[in-house]
Amino acid sequence: LFGGNIKLKKINFLKNKDEQPLEGKSIYFAENNVAEIISNSIHRAERGALDLYRINPDLSLSNLIIKIIKVAPVNFYKKWILCRGMREGFEGLVFSLLDTITMIFGYIIYHEKYTRSGRKIEDNLDCVKKILIIKLRGLGDAVLSTPVLKNIKKLMPNVSISVVTFNFSKPIFENNPHVDELFGISGHPESDELNHLVKILNSKKYDLLINLHARNFSSKIAKKIKARWKISRSYFVRERYSDVLIGSDHNFDKPSIERDLDCLRAI
Repeated sequence: LFGGNIKLKKINFLKNKDEQPLEGKSIYFAENNVAEIISNSIHRAERGALDLYRINPDLSLSNLIIKIIKVAPVNFYKKWILCRGMREGFEGLVFSLLDTITMIFGYIIYHEKYTRSGRKIEDNLDCVKKILIIKLRGLGDAVLSTPVLKNIKKLMPNVSISVVTFNFSKPIFENNPHVDELFGISGHPESDELNHLVKILNSKKYDLLINLHARNFSSKIAKKIKARWKISRSYFVRERYSDVLIGSDHNFDKPSIERDLDCLRAI
C-alpha cells in the first residue's frame, strides 16, 4: 500500500505559494482511500499467494499459521512506523491495518488455492509411486469404483495401486489388472484386526491415499494411515483428514462414478 507506481509531479513551492492549492498525491500510499484498498486487496492477496507458492510450495497449514503469527505484527510495524504511516493520521492507521489483513488473506488463499485445490499434488505427480484406494461400501459401490483404478493407471501408468475394501467385496477387485495389492477388512472389525491392517498399510509408505467415501469408519482408517497426501470425499460435509477439498455435492442425480472421479479431477 506504500509503494505506489504513480509518477509524481515535481512541485516548485515558491512559485505556487500565492496561486491555487498545490497539486500532488500522498507520497506514502498508492491508493487514495479505503474503498480503493478494499477493491485491490483480493488481487494483492492472490499475487502474494502466488509469489509465496513459487518460493515455497510445501508449506503446511501449521507452517502458514506460524508465519501469520510472526509476520503480521512485523508487517504492521513496517507500514505504520518505518514507512511513516503514522504521518497520515487515522487514514494511515487504517491503511496499515488493511495492508496487514491483505497479507493474511494471501496466506489463506495460498492454503485454499494451492493446497486444498490439489495444485500441490498436481505439480508433483511424478513423485507419486504408490497409491492406496479405500472403498468401504457395498458390492454395487465397489463395482462402480473400478473406473477410478483404470483412470489412475491411464494417468500414471507406472504407479502401484493398493485397494482396501470389505472382505465380501474383495472378489470384485481380484484379478483386476489395475490392482497391485488387495486388502480386506470385516464390517465390524475388532481393534486387533484394525490395528494389524493399519500397521501393514503404514509399512507400505504410500505417497497418495484416496478415500472414495469418507464416512466415520473409512475416515477413522484414513486418519491412522501415513501418506504424503490424502484425498477424502464426503457427500455432506467438508472433507476430514484430507489435503484436498473436493467439495460437497448435494446433487443426488450425479452418478457415483462421477463423484469418485472428482477425486482424480482435483489433481
